[in-house]
Amino acid sequence: QDGELHVILTKRTELVAHHKGQVCFPGGSYEMLDESLWHTAMRETREELGLPESGMQYIMELPKYVTPSEFEVTPFLAFIHSDLEFTPCPHEVDSVIKVPISHLLDSNNLNFEQLSHAGKEYNLPFYIFEDHKIWGMTGKIILNLLKNWEK
Repeated sequence: QDGELHVILTKRTELVAHHKGQVCFPGGSYEMLDESLWHTAMRETREELGLPESGMQYIMELPKYVTPSEFEVTPFLAFIHSDLEFTPCPHEVDSVIKVPISHLLDSNNLNFEQLSHAGKEYNLPFYIFEDHKIWGMTGKIILNLLKNWEK
């Protein structure tokens, strides 16, 4: 958009079962009808953002992560053309957030915080963009992606 790459995130509504109001990537759980985890990612992006699967250009599968609650996350990197219109699902998505890569690459915007969960300590990265806190698994995925981006 405007000659710069952006990361597309969503702010979850207060209506969803988990992670109410948090900023995250589009995504969700694998379903038996999904041909692969990439198809899961495309389906979830279509459901949450109203984007056609033909508008998502696969780039690569990123490293898997396991959350503190032992949920396995397999992120994918894809390009979405800037001329596509988002039609967010009103039950799941409060807003769509387009974060410029330059904002995320600026080391002044990277912070860390200590969190405890189930007796374990975690040093989690987070970013502030406008009035949004991008943290948890989303912050971790972004940080690792950007470390490889700079190489």
